[in-house]
Amino acid sequence: MDIKETLKRANIPLTLFSEKLDLSRPTLYEYINQFEETGYIKNEKYNIIFNNIFNTNKKIDREHILQTCMRYSILLKRDEYNRTFELGPEQTDRLMNIFNKLKTELLNSENQYSNMFIFIERLLYSQNNKLIDLLIEYFLYLNWLVELDLTDERKIFFSHISNFFESFALRKLKYSEKLFNLFFEKRYKVANEQAKNNYRRSFVINKYDDNQSIKN
Repeated sequence: MDIKETLKRANIPLTLFSEKLDLSRPTLYEYINQFEETGYIKNEKYNIIFNNIFNTNKKIDREHILQTCMRYSILLKRDEYNRTFELGPEQTDRLMNIFNKLKTELLNSENQYSNMFIFIERLLYSQNNKLIDLLIEYFLYLNWLVELDLTDERKIFFSHISNFFESFALRKLKYSEKLFNLFFEKRYKVANEQAKNNYRRSFVINKYDDNQSIKN
């Protein structure tokens, strides 16, 4: 397809088309060349837009092109506002779904602060934690949201954690004071580690401030 010729027949100047898609002229030309040569644009979001405009059974006239541009311009402005333009369409949609859900939870929370938000925030800062990674993989794999290579490590974790959840749901688990005390020992160990980390951060900040005072 000759996109420039198609736009010309629809009485849409390239300047107007680039404005509607919030693209510079050089970038527009690059995308047109990519789409004409391969039928695909490397930028996934604009690839969707071009396909909806030019790869369609509908009549490709001025009305169709401008309406499609207007429909997607809302999403492009959303990306600009939220600084999500560099993300793929699926990643952007997932991020916005999470944001909207968290916003709803926070607004509906009696104290305007939800435990879910605290947990997710903590989770995001707990990268490279093997147990958390395995737990996430367990829920995703269980609910058919991802496919995974079932390594021995995953098999061990999945089988035991599944048995634990099943036993808990069926009220088969009994209270153990020994295990509960071990849990609290871990809890206080976490508190001590957090205190040490806070002290280290405070020490570094104070040392930096002292050095700046000496320089001044």
